[in-house]
Amino acid sequence: MSLTVMRQQWRHLAFVHYEVDPARIQATLPDGFRVHTFQNRAFLGLVPFRMMNVRPIGLPPVPKLSHFLETNVRTYVIAPNGQTGVWFYSLDAESPTACRIARATFGLPYFPAKMSLVRRGSEFEYRCTRGAIESKVVVTTTPELRVASPESLDAFLLERYRLFSLRKGMVLTGLVRHEPYTFCELEAVSVDDQLVAAAGFEGLTSEAPTHSAWSPGVDVQIDAPTRLSA
Repeated sequence: MSLTVMRQQWRHLAFVHYEVDPARIQATLPDGFRVHTFQNRAFLGLVPFRMMNVRPIGLPPVPKLSHFLETNVRTYVIAPNGQTGVWFYSLDAESPTACRIARATFGLPYFPAKMSLVRRGSEFEYRCTRGAIESKVVVTTTPELRVASPESLDAFLLERYRLFSLRKGMVLTGLVRHEPYTFCELEAVSVDDQLVAAAGFEGLTSEAPTHSAWSPGVDVQIDAPTRLSA
């Protein structure tokens, strides 16, 4: 039985996706996992956003720990038991403490980084620096928000409610609960990024993204990680 252990708010999410040869992603996955494709197409995502009010169930937010920026590099997989979800190559966050907790509990590859988010009207500029690795994503949003149509590429890339990770050789999984995203198309998107290359996908972000979107955010509940069952 799942046990909800955390509440979070995810705000100002930019979703930037690149199509990748499925075999290229498959070569990076743990044994037993398969790349999850949409109409035989595989994708890698770069997702910067703001985390707010991160706290365990029953406790209030803590200053300097519960509010921070984050950027994920991720793909989509089918686990050995047939469940589908997100596989993270990296998660950069402003909070070193949050990084340590996430690594210890979920086994997620979190890295502390210097980050910023600047809003200029409908334009959002996300920056991330992890040592010599830098990322800059600038998006210009449009006013009309919608929900992804079932079975669409939008739903495949955005509506993901399960994650997988490895901790001490053990495969863990966890549920993420929230209402469907409202999101908009982007008027413009500019990416100058090294996080994707650091994840093993050199040269990918030199091309225009295959898919991009922006969401004002969702309120989230996180379940405790459990060992993946057969």
